[in-house]
Amino acid sequence: MVAVEVSNDQEGTEEFYSQNNFDVPTAFDTAGVARQYGIMGTPTAYLLDKDGRIVWRKYGYVMGEEAELEERIADLLSASS
Repeated sequence: MVAVEVSNDQEGTEEFYSQNNFDVPTAFDTAGVARQYGIMGTPTAYLLDKDGRIVWRKYGYVMGEEAELEERIADLLSASS
């Protein structure tokens, strides 16, 4: 998993991550990748298959959605083995 931060506010992002115990590699979108993927808001989550194709996309976040995401990741991992 990689987070892509679209605000390019490294200091603010690091503070937010620290306050929320969020520990994930983060890239700052200085090249406009978010636009290339059609991101319309944050957070936006994508799952890619082993060939880099988008197989699932979710805009926004609702508490408790982690189970669905974990299931989709498990499905992708089992399909690729």
